[in-house]
Amino acid sequence: MMRDRLLHMKKLLTDDGSIWVHLDDVEVHRMRLLMDEVFGAENFQAEVVWQKADSPRRGLGFSVDQDFVIVYRRSEAFEPNKALRTAADNARFSNPDNDPLGPWWDDNPSGNHGDGSGGMCYAIQNPLTGEMMRPPKGASWRYSQQRILAGLQGWVPYRLENLHDAEWRASNEGVPREKASDDLCALVLDVSLNEARERVAARRTSGEPLPEILIRSTGGIGRKAYIPTDGNNPRTWWENKDVGHNRAAKSELKALFPILTPFDTPKPERLLERIIHTGSNPGDIVLDVFAGSGTTAAVAQKMGRRWVTCELLESTFTTFTRPRLEKVLNDQDPGGITRAKGERVDATEDGLPDGVSPEDAAKFTSVLNKLIKDDPELKKSVEVKTLKAASKTRRTKEVLNWRGGGGFQVAHLSPACFDYAPELDRVMLTAAATGQTLIESVAANLGFTLLHPDDDYIFDARRGNALLKVVEGVATTEIVDWLASQKRGLNYKLQLLYSRELFCVPANVHIIGMMNTADRSLAMLDYALRRRFAFVELSPAFDSEGFRAYRAGLVNPRFEALVREVESLNRVIAEDESLGEGFCIGHSYFCNMDADTCTDAALASIVEYELIPMLKEYWFDEPGKVREWSDRLRRSLR
Repeated sequence: MMRDRLLHMKKLLTDDGSIWVHLDDVEVHRMRLLMDEVFGAENFQAEVVWQKADSPRRGLGFSVDQDFVIVYRRSEAFEPNKALRTAADNARFSNPDNDPLGPWWDDNPSGNHGDGSGGMCYAIQNPLTGEMMRPPKGASWRYSQQRILAGLQGWVPYRLENLHDAEWRASNEGVPREKASDDLCALVLDVSLNEARERVAARRTSGEPLPEILIRSTGGIGRKAYIPTDGNNPRTWWENKDVGHNRAAKSELKALFPILTPFDTPKPERLLERIIHTGSNPGDIVLDVFAGSGTTAAVAQKMGRRWVTCELLESTFTTFTRPRLEKVLNDQDPGGITRAKGERVDATEDGLPDGVSPEDAAKFTSVLNKLIKDDPELKKSVEVKTLKAASKTRRTKEVLNWRGGGGFQVAHLSPACFDYAPELDRVMLTAAATGQTLIESVAANLGFTLLHPDDDYIFDARRGNALLKVVEGVATTEIVDWLASQKRGLNYKLQLLYSRELFCVPANVHIIGMMNTADRSLAMLDYALRRRFAFVELSPAFDSEGFRAYRAGLVNPRFEALVREVESLNRVIAEDESLGEGFCIGHSYFCNMDADTCTDAALASIVEYELIPMLKEYWFDEPGKVREWSDRLRRSLR
């Protein structure tokens, strides 16, 4: 059952879409195997650990603190959004020198990788001690030598000098000695050590913004790192202080439905907020196939997404799902992410010390107050006041994220028209399969659009130029002849799908029909028609005299290469036991072009929008084969 659901959801996903599945530790490993099969192991993205509990559980056995959220993508087009930066993320940044580029902090000047030839691994003379400084083992300087030299020149004059240390540079970066050039120079002082010290001290107190490359109090170097414009990569450990827990989720529901018993394991809105932010953008469609209390849809609405949600139980829908979503629209849902509590931020004069977050400082102050609460003298002491000043924090103002608005439509599932009878080992029509319900079911299953009686009083639905009539009972020859007679003659001309030609059934022909038997959605219709009509199978005509002459007239090497690849593909399709010759790709995809219209873009369009989607339908359970032939078709155009 779950595999079938995943296959359906895979078809609904856009190429840049993702699927997020919430599970406990009992099922997570089984679901990983199933999702590897359906989506491909290469599309696994993350196994998020959510700290769902806020306190130990009573009873026997282990107290389980976490659940899991498995994330898979539809294709390589998916790109998770960065996590939003918080005030706590930016707390370490300050602007003591009034840098016009904004707040910064003193970051590590070295990086993990060099340029592979020792070119970013060189010595820099310390302007305070005179020693030669080098990056740590296996690392290199983060910036180019020219950029670091320009930064250091803002403090004290430096010059290039060759120390002939290529062997050390090769060893430090882990590259062969012959790859490390002996021409790379070190950065050494161009003034005396005493003058360098004086210049550094004078530059530090000049009141001007400091250079990008910093000189620390020990003479070591640092670099200015400014507040990033984007957030951090999404992480896989989600603490309940950030995304909420089960108890918080129950409180959110209790506030909306005071007299009702909430679900056993609801999810907090902040958890869904992070999932929806990471996996989608405003305007995208979010699908939740297990609506329950409606949390996903409620959060999607508040975040500016479109959404679809499904609930099987009418009682759950009428008691929880619909009322909750109506409260969201009417601005009667003040909980969850409707309001964001202000963040804890630094409120000290000189900034918190490196490595101390506003949360750490607030906890320290809270513990300190508890320790001195019974000692009036300590409360007044200069030391305690100094400690409190050094750890002072404040909360930013509460943010209102949602004020109501929008709307939704409710669709009810039609009665089932088909059911499996185990005693007969057959799929049978149900008692509901009659009248308009049967017409709508058949049309939906075959991909037809219903016709309004004002548009067509004879046929029930249409798909392109194909018309559908649903007949209860046996479609006798008389019925079929009558239907055909209703659309005969020049008054019922239709434009053919792949040309500008108009077509109608002549008065002296009983019925003509053409159907692509490779279209799986027509399987039921194919089975029914084969019992009553003769079929003539049309094979691809790549080798016909007319098509060979047409190919020769185009004089296009890429067209030739693509046709040859399709002929090879057809041989594989014909030998496939689940497909066969009836599924071979026809030559008509490549017709009606001339030397001007047979462009690379036109051929690529056939491959991307006609052939590859067909292969995905043919081999939906063999993604490796789809990738292989998709690559081969694309390569033929290079």
